[in-house]
Amino acid sequence: STQVINLSGTGIAPIASLNTNTMAFGNQRINTTSATQTVTLTNTGDDTLNITGIGKAGANAADFSLGGTCPVGASVLAPSASCTIISAFTPSALLARAATITVTDDSNAVGGSTQVITLSGTGTAPVASLNTNTMAFGNQGVGTPSATQTVTVTNTGTDPLNIASIVKAGANATDFSLSGTCAAGTPVPVSGSCTVTSAFTPATTGARAATITVTDDSN
Repeated sequence: STQVINLSGTGIAPIASLNTNTMAFGNQRINTTSATQTVTLTNTGDDTLNITGIGKAGANAADFSLGGTCPVGASVLAPSASCTIISAFTPSALLARAATITVTDDSNAVGGSTQVITLSGTGTAPVASLNTNTMAFGNQGVGTPSATQTVTVTNTGTDPLNIASIVKAGANATDFSLSGTCAAGTPVPVSGSCTVTSAFTPATTGARAATITVTDDSN
């Protein structure tokens, strides 16, 4: 005779699901911090999800923060439970910056798995460029003003240029006028320019010299 034993069971496993695998921060001025972005990690499976590690990697990883409610280290998520991974971007240099956040866990219960979040952003900054750094007026009669000369300040960077001050200095500074379209508190847009203009009216004979200093947030 035969005796039949019926066997039954249900396989269960945790499943780690990210609501997105990308954080794109766009343009951000160097050495300033962006708004945070959040990725939600949900256990959509039917068994407990064990998170064994969360870490950053990549040449620019230091430019991106790592926080949230998913702790760095071992953690457990019940079925249908969620936690968050939060990052912000503080570029330390110009141009494109990139890194990754990797979550290591036992999703699908087959030798473990990893979920990778790609981080990206671009560091920006204003760059002040002068078409010349010299105004040489040559010989000029005492007490008579020369023709004006102009220096152009161009923002060749990727962020607006903020001018804090434009001042003359030097023992003979009063012999040189100062005008133009560059002004403190008036930003110079990307690829825009403004002017610094001066004329020379010597108060006495002999060589006369001074400087004009433009203070801004270039670089």
